[in-house]
Amino acid sequence: MARTKSDRSQNVIDTLEVFNQAVKELQSTDNWRSMLNSVFNFRRYSFQNMVLILSQNRYATNCAGFKTWREMGYTVRKGEKGLRILAPRTVIVKGDDGKPVTDENGEVKRVTYFRQVSVFDVSQVEPLEGAKPLPEGFKVHQAETPETADKGLYEALEAFITAQGWKVVQEPLGANLGGYTDHEARKISINSLRTSNLRASTLAHEIGHALMHEDLDMEAYHSNSEGCRSLAETEAESVAYVVTSAWGLDVSKKNIPYVAGWSAQDVSVLAKAAGNVVNTARTILDAVIPLEGKE
Repeated sequence: MARTKSDRSQNVIDTLEVFNQAVKELQSTDNWRSMLNSVFNFRRYSFQNMVLILSQNRYATNCAGFKTWREMGYTVRKGEKGLRILAPRTVIVKGDDGKPVTDENGEVKRVTYFRQVSVFDVSQVEPLEGAKPLPEGFKVHQAETPETADKGLYEALEAFITAQGWKVVQEPLGANLGGYTDHEARKISINSLRTSNLRASTLAHEIGHALMHEDLDMEAYHSNSEGCRSLAETEAESVAYVVTSAWGLDVSKKNIPYVAGWSAQDVSVLAKAAGNVVNTARTILDAVIPLEGKE
């Protein structure tokens, strides 16, 4: 039986409910970490669809639609269940006579709506005869050696942020201070006394501040009014975690910020914070580790 428009609308509503529940679960530090670990591999997907995929398969790494897998020489194994996400579709508005409707400027009217579609993780497919290796975009970047990884990341990050009009300096700072960001002077200072790994990680953290927190009220930040400092530091440290992990640095001992303290189970706060982290980390990764074949 063909699905009706009402059925399709209900599917979208149901999917959004799954998304909202998944966002609530980001309050768990483990779930927040899982989300951060997935940012690099899911750069082709919106934040919303990334969360939807992980809510259905927390171990998913690389996903594509059935047709896309076939085009790459792979097929979905029988019995595998698709992961539901939302995809936009734009159509031409037509009148009762079936002809396109135009606006006052004579332009054809179009409307975009979302529909539920299914994608499949790489773990759900198998190669067809003669299949080629997966495209580079389906592989996680790996640094060559720990010795070159930290230096290479720092230089890549410095080149990225200086191209945005910022200045990066290294100088001796207090023992407990890794670095700081001065939005007014558009300058990032990094503690030169720290190891190269920590300098690279700190620079990623401070770039997070530079890109996300220009409008932050510094008086409120220093007093942590309504948890704004905790939220800002969580966002910046989460960006650093994503970037250093994607580059291949050892971040196993890095602490993922405690989310529950500032989220107060507020879905809108969680969603906004996670969206900020994902979008900012992707902006940095697109510059330092370009994604081949990005649409």
